[in-house]
Amino acid sequence: MSSDVYEVKPVEEKKDVEEIEYYRPTFWKRIFSILFDLLICFFISFSIFNLSKYISNNYTSLKDDALKLDEIRLESSLFVKDLDRVTDIVTYYNNSTDISYGAQELDLSARIDRFFTFLLDNAGQSAYEEALKYYDDFRLDPNRLYENKSYFVLQDGEVVKNTSAQIPSKAYVQNIYSPFIDEYGQGLLVTRIPEYTILQKNLSIALIFIEIPISVGLGVIVVYYICPLILRRGRCTLGRLLFKIGLVDKNVLNVNWKVFTLRFLIFFFLEVVLSVFTLCIPFFISLSMMAFTKKKQTFHDYLLGIEEVDTTNSKIYYSLQEISMPSGNDDFTKFKMK
Repeated sequence: MSSDVYEVKPVEEKKDVEEIEYYRPTFWKRIFSILFDLLICFFISFSIFNLSKYISNNYTSLKDDALKLDEIRLESSLFVKDLDRVTDIVTYYNNSTDISYGAQELDLSARIDRFFTFLLDNAGQSAYEEALKYYDDFRLDPNRLYENKSYFVLQDGEVVKNTSAQIPSKAYVQNIYSPFIDEYGQGLLVTRIPEYTILQKNLSIALIFIEIPISVGLGVIVVYYICPLILRRGRCTLGRLLFKIGLVDKNVLNVNWKVFTLRFLIFFFLEVVLSVFTLCIPFFISLSMMAFTKKKQTFHDYLLGIEEVDTTNSKIYYSLQEISMPSGNDDFTKFKMK
């Protein structure tokens, strides 16, 4: 541990010396407090995200886009309505336990045929013929075998099921119909149906650039700024409060709200926001500084001379006057960091 000594002297030097010791919290204690805060931040952000999704889906123009997108999905036959949401048919069957593979095989085959009709009506003859040719090649692929037997064969110029091979329905579902829908059918919706692409793009933009940033941003503000402003002494987050860790400024006193606000802005923009665009590099730099530098400071604390202290057996003071309040004594006070 470092033995840095911080001294704050009044105008007149006093004879009596009051010494207050602060200990830095252990690395793992700080890590646990960080993880706890991240967990709280996640739950708050997730709650805000669900609220924003509810508002978007019920009270904004995005509601119409979402309804139209679901309408196209259902018309394509590659999706099914499951309770109150529309989900792709492959996921629906993967999550179902009471539908036989024989029933799934028949339904998926029929849905693919209806999808080609949908494609013809909405994307034109060229897209229809291209998709149909790919489907035939997909089913006749010589590398797509079941115990060295082909799933489909060419008969009178038409691709038909190889009934003589006696391949089980489960194999047809898992190796033919589901992969075709996942690998090709879904892609055709995006590449061949312009309206579908536009609607999906609008919803994706709202999700990536509005709903998620607002949710995460508000979660960070609540956990790392509002809570420490409320828990004024030591500027504690809930994690630091639980593990008895506080913040002190360069004078080893409580961090005032102006410096703390600047600290939060540096943390938010240079570490949180910048980490999103740089694969978390600023976050790992700050964490490394906390682990290996002499004073164990994160990047934002290093810039402002702020340190974390263990408050298990010590108190963080607002001023020297607060220390002298009980006895009325304002003698020379020495703060020692260990």
